Amino acid sequence: MTNKRYALAVRRLVDGDTASSVLPEFLGILDSLDLSVKSVYLDREFYDSKCLTLL
Repeated sequence: MTNKRYALAVRRLVDGDTASSVLPEFLGILDSLDLSVKSVYLDREFYDSKCLTLL
């Protein structure tokens, strides 16, 4: 089947976590899945220069 949408939760955030510290972990998990990922939608908390550089 094509055009399926999935929601993926990486882990619970702990005190001191930042969007730019969690994003590499999230992208690593996506990379390890046997899926063809066409797009990733992130909340506005990920809109900073470090996250944009990672993307």
